[in-house]
Amino acid sequence: MDALNRIALQYETGSGGTLPARRLVAVGTISRLGGRTTSVRATEAGVTGTITSRCPRCRRSLEACTCTGGAR
Repeated sequence: MDALNRIALQYETGSGGTLPARRLVAVGTISRLGGRTTSVRATEAGVTGTITSRCPRCRRSLEACTCTGGAR
């Protein structure tokens, strides 16, 4: 434990070298509101997203819904 504290102190004071560079790889969010699910994901390469509607009765996608709640 003493060795770990010493290493942590060296990094805090800057005498132990530099911390490894870190970068954000991806960030995303999922939102559910009124039978719709919206998902967005952003990376260095770009942004992707989907919007999926669900039947309020059976919770299946509207394309797969077989109950009357998903009638269009």
